[in-house]
Amino acid sequence: MTQHSCLLATFTLACLLPGCSHNGTTPAVAQKAPAIVENRVKETDLTSVKLTPEAEQRLGIELAAAVESEASTVSAIAGEVMLIPGKALIATAPVTGTVHFIRGNLGVGQNIRKGEPVFRLTPVVGPQRDLRVTFEADVQSTKARLDTATQQLERARQLLRDLAGSQRNVEAS
Repeated sequence: MTQHSCLLATFTLACLLPGCSHNGTTPAVAQKAPAIVENRVKETDLTSVKLTPEAEQRLGIELAAAVESEASTVSAIAGEVMLIPGKALIATAPVTGTVHFIRGNLGVGQNIRKGEPVFRLTPVVGPQRDLRVTFEADVQSTKARLDTATQQLERARQLLRDLAGSQRNVEAS
């Protein structure tokens, strides 16, 4: 049994000792910083500007005591709404107008029933007026294109009469 125990102890030490050995690499020395800040300045040492009373007057700077007052809870802010992909529904309006919420208590993920109104559209101008403006703009654009084409045709004909153009250019015009 003693020989068997010595053999087992030797085998165990042979298996465990390679894990405890030093493989020749040195531990990492403090790595060099990727960036260095030179000439660091404290915030209290930053440049300060002192204005003369004439400069304050010219710039329109006035000091006033702070007062507590009511503030509007609504702000008109220009911006862009970013929607969550796959969670948006595109709704188009037939006319230009302002959208008003009918249900102000809607929350994210809240279900609504089919046909239940959520918004109200108040048109800026009547739909017939919008159509009239569109048609009038189309007519003016078409008239301008016709005038341009007529001028090009007359020029091509004049060049043909002066023997400086060709019949093909007249037909193309």
